[in-house]
Amino acid sequence: MTPANYIVPHYTQFVIKISKQCNLRCNYCYEYPYLADRTRMSLQQIENLFLNVASYYSSAPHIKVLDFIWHGGEPLLIEPEYYFSIKELQKKIFDTEKITVSNKVQTNLTALTGNYIRAFKQGLFDSIGVSLDLFGNDRVNIAKKPVQEKVLTNMQRLVDENIRFGCITVLSKKTFQHVESIYEFFDEIDVPCRFLPIYRTGYAGQHDLNMLTTHEVIVALKRVFEAWISSHNAVEVDPIDNYINIALRILNASTQAKEFYDKKFSDTVFIVNTNGDVYSTDEVYTSDLSYGNLFTTSFHDILNSDGYHRAINRSRHRVESTCGTCKYYGSCNGYEMAEATNEILYFNKAGHLDCGVVKPMVSYIVRRLKEEGIAEALSFRGGKRGKCKNKL
Repeated sequence: MTPANYIVPHYTQFVIKISKQCNLRCNYCYEYPYLADRTRMSLQQIENLFLNVASYYSSAPHIKVLDFIWHGGEPLLIEPEYYFSIKELQKKIFDTEKITVSNKVQTNLTALTGNYIRAFKQGLFDSIGVSLDLFGNDRVNIAKKPVQEKVLTNMQRLVDENIRFGCITVLSKKTFQHVESIYEFFDEIDVPCRFLPIYRTGYAGQHDLNMLTTHEVIVALKRVFEAWISSHNAVEVDPIDNYINIALRILNASTQAKEFYDKKFSDTVFIVNTNGDVYSTDEVYTSDLSYGNLFTTSFHDILNSDGYHRAINRSRHRVESTCGTCKYYGSCNGYEMAEATNEILYFNKAGHLDCGVVKPMVSYIVRRLKEEGIAEALSFRGGKRGKCKNKL
């Protein structure tokens, strides 16, 4: 039984590391040590994964939508026919259980071929995410040569073919000074975007010269918000959209029911490594924190494993340590703290775990929405989106 006011999701995301192989060597990539590994999930392993998932969700009372996010490495190094075969497996397994499935892909877009253009137009993926920083030259190929011009050229090919996509930019020392220009670029071409601070490490010392301090992350996101609020188009931008929605709940607290995130009842994201091992978003690739293996284990057993119970307890401890005394808790459901990785945990001067980014950002946005007098106009978001421009 789910306690009252806890979020009960209606979908689950499986981030599938179908292969770690990549044609790039981006300096901040947490998969960096594995990018030369050509191992890929076999179709038999993927079929086993689907069967183990379907056996659970066929009787799940709430969730009937499953998102499979194909990740790497670079997933487009795998031929599109492989993904069409995967979709046939999904149709065979999930249609009989009346479970809706979507497929998404996160790509560096340097391996885009004519075959993939045709596959995209045939609906191979329901959404496409492109990694693009615009500044800093951290995204390089194996020869350490920047690849940005190739990515921009391939983005234009998608635009010309009327194939919609979104973009992710990594917030780092290299992009920090350019966040307004980055946002304005995506805003001009009407491409939804996400600013993602470095949040996971591939090896010791990897981010010593590139990772932003908590204060710098706040400064950068405030500047993104100001660029957004000044725009006539106001393209969707995460995490700003999320912070705005929290702020609106705070401003309308008298009419909004409180809601809370608890990993046991609300969890929506599971990372599946190339070997089938399943992890939480906050702790991946640590063997004693694995929930089990989806190639060989039912998802029911995954959710009852010792690893999953340890993850629940760690998540609850973070929330209890920070959110319980926060005046915004209930308007903010605590998700960001519940699923925070070690790299982005913030400790105050007294050495106590603290909400380093979300709380100050939400406070800032609440104040700015009041100053601008636009909170009521934003209470329903999503209707205003411009048309995709023809040129980048």
